[in-house]
Amino acid sequence: MSWDGRCDSLWCQATGPIEDEGEMAGSRLQVAHAIATNPDLREGYEAVFGPLPDMSDSTRFPARARPMADDATHADHLAWESMTADDQARATRVFVHVTKALGAFQRTMRTAETPVDRYVAAYKAGDEAAMDAALSAEARQGLGLFIGEGRCHLCHSGALMSNLEFHSVGLGRRPWLTEDDRGRYDGITALRAHEFNAASPWSDAPDGEAAARIDRLVQTTEQLGIFKTPGLRAVSTSAPYMHGGHFDTLTQVVEHYNELDEVITIGHVETFMEPRGWDEAQVASLVAFLEALGAEPADPSVLAPPDAPLPP
Repeated sequence: MSWDGRCDSLWCQATGPIEDEGEMAGSRLQVAHAIATNPDLREGYEAVFGPLPDMSDSTRFPARARPMADDATHADHLAWESMTADDQARATRVFVHVTKALGAFQRTMRTAETPVDRYVAAYKAGDEAAMDAALSAEARQGLGLFIGEGRCHLCHSGALMSNLEFHSVGLGRRPWLTEDDRGRYDGITALRAHEFNAASPWSDAPDGEAAARIDRLVQTTEQLGIFKTPGLRAVSTSAPYMHGGHFDTLTQVVEHYNELDEVITIGHVETFMEPRGWDEAQVASLVAFLEALGAEPADPSVLAPPDAPLPP
């Protein structure tokens, strides 16, 4: 999970944004207090995970606290250090349970059927009329480029339109990105040290297969500057694009692959990537295909309250 693979599960990933300074900048104590002080959330939590610890003593359980190894003078870290090891574990356990609930919900989310899905189904059925109805002529031309001379399918394949691997696609520097973002190379370091990886005491299976994969990871300089291949379902709704928000539009993305004229500062571009020299019509056709991967509204079921142990 994440562009550099620093997490190996959905629930591990969910822990990051909550406490990250660049995202929610919250803390695990805030999460625990939010559950403990909301009657509905408390009832739902305890129905699944058992009784919450008594967190009414604000001296033992500050309103905000989190471990911050990189900023030992931060108020949240100092509050965390003021807690006993047992109380730290109690608060962290609540935090982990909440993020595992988030991961369980995320696994239920599905994108709606897309024009490309209908095209593939019609192709398998040999129904040419349905194929013509599913995708415009322009999008079909784009599909031909995608799986033909563009070779996009080498990375974007399968149901998720991603090989779930890591690659360098020739992106140069941007003023808003840090200079020391080394991608997967540092992601492996971060995963091995992560408080909530699959081998951690907080994992449901610290001796399981997912945990064993961490020891099998090989870290080499070939992983410098490579980032995870994103899925392309509903890609038209997920701007900006690339791991650092390099591009605002799909047209800019396709033009990047078409030209490959940026200067990279770390690692090397995948050897199978070459400038294509497509004209404007070909670029537009590939964009039309990408838009057809998510032109339908999202599955409405994810917007409805899920079945949960909460009061009606």
